[in-house]
Amino acid sequence: MQRLIGLLLFMVTLLGSPAVWAQACDACGKRVESLDKPVKLAGTWLFTRDDKAQNALPGQDTSQWKVIKAPGPWKKAYDDKQVYPVGWYRGNLEFAPNLVGQEVVLLLNTYMAKMQVYANGQLVYSRPKDASVERFYSIQAAPVRFKITQPSMLIAIRVDTPLMTGVYQLPFELHRFDAHDPTLVGWALWGGEVRNIVGWVAFFFGLFFLLVYSKTQYPLYLAAALGSIFGCQFLVMPADYLVALFPSRTLTYLHYFGLSGIFFFFMFSQFFYKFVPRLSIALGVLLGLPALGLASMAVHENLALFQSLRSVYFVMLLVASLCSVYFFFRGVLLKRPGAKTMLVGMTAFTVGAMNDMLLGLGIIQSVSLAATALTLALGAMLYVAVQRFANTFLENKRLVTDLRDINENLEGLVAQRTQALREKTNDIQAMLQNM
Repeated sequence: MQRLIGLLLFMVTLLGSPAVWAQACDACGKRVESLDKPVKLAGTWLFTRDDKAQNALPGQDTSQWKVIKAPGPWKKAYDDKQVYPVGWYRGNLEFAPNLVGQEVVLLLNTYMAKMQVYANGQLVYSRPKDASVERFYSIQAAPVRFKITQPSMLIAIRVDTPLMTGVYQLPFELHRFDAHDPTLVGWALWGGEVRNIVGWVAFFFGLFFLLVYSKTQYPLYLAAALGSIFGCQFLVMPADYLVALFPSRTLTYLHYFGLSGIFFFFMFSQFFYKFVPRLSIALGVLLGLPALGLASMAVHENLALFQSLRSVYFVMLLVASLCSVYFFFRGVLLKRPGAKTMLVGMTAFTVGAMNDMLLGLGIIQSVSLAATALTLALGAMLYVAVQRFANTFLENKRLVTDLRDINENLEGLVAQRTQALREKTNDIQAMLQNM
């Protein structure tokens, strides 16, 4: 166990340490000839941590700005290793003359962060403080709509986030504005409504299995219940209706705590192979402490501590998921019912966790898969738990039927024996009378 954790920590250090920042700025003078297809904006942009209003204005001196990847983290942009919550991106888009006057939509995902977007110094989008009226697009790609007013357009993006990752993930692209664009609807649905529906379904299934556990006292149902309830927190916390009631920064910290439910997936996996109490305690402590630390940021924010805890937390999540995959694999070899389904679900989560770890380190530019992977893992666990519950119910029903048949047969057998005894008694009495 210690060797596995050490190896993972070494991998994270090895992948994260050689921050190679490109010297060329892809977004500085990017040519856009057509909007028939989405224009990909992922690449390198100018960046600064100096939070000044004039950063959005054309004609500013950017000789001291850094060049970093977007999407990607900005923690390696400066050598002094300072922690700073605000960063500015800047780039110039060169449009073909026939595109001037058209409306476009910039898809931009900054993962629940406060952000403002400027086009030629004019504010064209600001993430709403009061999301009860306007949609917040918390972990979705916010559609930033503006008009191309001239061939050269300066795009400046200000992001305020504790993650030190401004443009967090794909999609990061420019679309021709279409009020019925299925792509925009699809991205909004995938990161919003679908995530919320899955979260609440998991929550109510969790309550159901808590009730089942209270009646049966079988720990498998408790593991399924707690895994579902914790997973619900990760999926539901970023919802727009909660952002309307609570600060987005608070929800950002709290929703990470929900991923600690992966520990209960590990507890669930032991029912398919073997029980390991010592490993369970060690893993519970190593995963639980950083999880509680992240949740505490909602009360007292410490950005430096948050960054450290977040890295440890993701490593421990990966350890827990890998342990679960191994236990389910052994369950498949032992031909335990439901082990194959769980192996598929937990493998999907492990792949998603690895993707998001590499995404957070800036090694890859991708779409976050944590919510989708957790959905697959939750679906697998709930399916197997429901199957176990249903099979137990059917088995009990069959046993009751068999017992009733046995009782009925026993009653008939008793009647036969009683009749035979009565006949024997009568014969004996008749013999005594004739003597």
